[in-house]
Amino acid sequence: MTAPRRFSGDRRRSGVAPSWRRKGVTMHSSDTAELLDLVGALFSLDPEDARMQPVLAELARQSATMASPGAGAGETSHILARLGRPFDRAALHRTYMDLFVGPAPLEAPPWGSVHLDVERSLYGPSTLRLRDFLIREGIAAQAPSSGPEDHFGTLCWIGAWLVTEERLDSFDELLGQHLLPWAPRYLRTLRLAAQARVTSGEETAAFYADAAALAESVLRGVAGHRAVPFPQDAPAAIPDRQEQ
Repeated sequence: MTAPRRFSGDRRRSGVAPSWRRKGVTMHSSDTAELLDLVGALFSLDPEDARMQPVLAELARQSATMASPGAGAGETSHILARLGRPFDRAALHRTYMDLFVGPAPLEAPPWGSVHLDVERSLYGPSTLRLRDFLIREGIAAQAPSSGPEDHFGTLCWIGAWLVTEERLDSFDELLGQHLLPWAPRYLRTLRLAAQARVTSGEETAAFYADAAALAESVLRGVAGHRAVPFPQDAPAAIPDRQEQ
């Protein structure tokens, strides 16, 4: 019997900085997996975590090479260029803690059951349905901070692995039944919360406003290529944030 594939806060390619495509999601599975892997890292790892350092370094490197993306560049390219700009690491850590960990109540909780279930609580019925799917697929998952496995970043990592393994029917099920029903609403809430912080003078919150924009762009592109319906109440596009 094959042991379950574990997802417990580590990136799928430990210690390897990926090279992300500049024109967004394509039909190539490697492009889709790398972008989902990146999104998973942005939402799961503290900026001060050693596992996040190759990600930030690669973002900075690619931002320097495409500091002014041309008119023909895709939405994803513009967002990646902004994510690679320099931020104070300690301040970015504090913003990450405020938006994803606490201790204060989170403005945009990153767990599916909070957005899907009537009681808006952790470990709700939608989490149990996800667990049934993961067991059937032979996947053992644990979200950051030992929370439930329906964490947005964890689901993106699992999706990246399913695409890499060419288990596309399973990926479509993850996308259509366990991620897209709530992710666009969550990302919109996170983006607005981060933008409000920027308006109040918290410059590092711009990083997570852009992370939410990147995630929405990637999921919309993946859903289109896989012919998985994208929620109609989600915005057609997230506009570029104006440079200061």
